[in-house]
Amino acid sequence: MEPKSCLIFLIVLCAVTAVSCSKNKIGPRFHHPNATHIRLVNSGITLSCALREKTNPPSKVTFSTTVKETSNVDWLPEHRLIKVHNAVVHNSGNYYCTASNANGNVTLWYVLDIGYPVNETVQGYLSYSPGIFTTNYTYLTPHDQSVSRYRVFLIRLYPILKPVAWTNYYNTTLPPTESFNVTFVTSERYFFIAFATNKYTNLTLVKACFNINEEIDMVYWKKWKC
Repeated sequence: MEPKSCLIFLIVLCAVTAVSCSKNKIGPRFHHPNATHIRLVNSGITLSCALREKTNPPSKVTFSTTVKETSNVDWLPEHRLIKVHNAVVHNSGNYYCTASNANGNVTLWYVLDIGYPVNETVQGYLSYSPGIFTTNYTYLTPHDQSVSRYRVFLIRLYPILKPVAWTNYYNTTLPPTESFNVTFVTSERYFFIAFATNKYTNLTLVKACFNINEEIDMVYWKKWKC
């Protein structure tokens, strides 16, 4: 091979080798994005710190947290997992996974928000007079201060599913009495539901399926027929 050709060959070979080596040198990237998880107490929670691909050189994954209560938390770097068992409110906070190798480092964060379900009992008494549907609410237990919204729906189930009336109550209690201006038809079936919502769950407080007979009385259906 002539000296000039040999020189060109060596330059090309070095360039290809450099590109190839550069491609093989990969910094870590996590498979999942940062996220917030809202869960109920006693939940089991698994946080994944899996990498998107293998890296060269291999990446090391470490964990850290702002949470003080971690006695029920398993840190599993070999599996790149964080597991929380029977979560308690004090498990709420930030959890961090950091992956690093010679080509860089990256941190993934999770926020856990652990809380209790809605805890209250409300009795609803439904009544109807021509043109007016009324619900009287009675709290059998104290109002749960964590409730952020009550939702109330009156729905026609038969012959065509259609909302008839609805309302929302924010950051307050249900009123003692609530009325909707509606006219029921004897050939139709209706569904009423009122439920409470907090950050962690919904709770059905009052639920009933019924129709109106010829005497304008409410006839309730068994739950499984709703």
